[in-house]
Amino acid sequence: MQALTGPEAVPADISVWRLPVDRNAAEDWLVLTSPEQDRAWRFRLEADRARYVGARAGLRRLLAGRLGLAPAQVPLRAGKHGKPELGQGASCFFNVSHAGGYALVAMSDRREVGVDVECEQDIFDLEPLAGYALLPAERMGWRGLPPAAAFLRRWTGKEAALKAWGVGVAQHLLQVQVHPGGRAGEIAVSAACADWPACEACELAMPAGYVAALAWLPAVRDPEDRAGAILPSRSARAPGIRQ
Repeated sequence: MQALTGPEAVPADISVWRLPVDRNAAEDWLVLTSPEQDRAWRFRLEADRARYVGARAGLRRLLAGRLGLAPAQVPLRAGKHGKPELGQGASCFFNVSHAGGYALVAMSDRREVGVDVECEQDIFDLEPLAGYALLPAERMGWRGLPPAAAFLRRWTGKEAALKAWGVGVAQHLLQVQVHPGGRAGEIAVSAACADWPACEACELAMPAGYVAALAWLPAVRDPEDRAGAILPSRSARAPGIRQ
């Protein structure tokens, strides 16, 4: 695994790791729980199984290092909208994403984070996707770049932000607008829902053919007080961003 370096705007308490997940070692399976192993075997395609096992094993190892536990003992569970979280009083903010041959894990002791990685080769029927996911203002200007990469710059920024907020991605794509920030690699994020906290984001360096983004919310008042962060209402349904 490799630690990634983002723009200067990324807070020092956030770390991002890139993991190769195209092949699994035997020890990767050993750190998974029985339910996780069962889920892995339900994947029909070997590539999907490898991505899941590699990402989950890597996440467990990274969290184990922070929590002082064996990887198999990390109390992972699925939270709202399926976002992984820690149970049993363990404290660490994190998020994971995988595509193609890589997974990304973002971690922080002080704030909610979201991360997304996508593979350009996985993108088909770009026009319908753009109409589904992008606001009119976001669609302007992206045609000057390679279409798949340009679309994914918007998509990954949106998904990373929505994952940091902890709300469902599919039903909120048009409640968020992203565009290039004032400095290289930064992504400006605006949301239609007034009670969502401010969100910052940036692009992450990836090998050719991949696009990735990281997003983060304001820090909680105390690293041990997760309740100090004002998080969005999970049931909120914003009316959309006006054009």
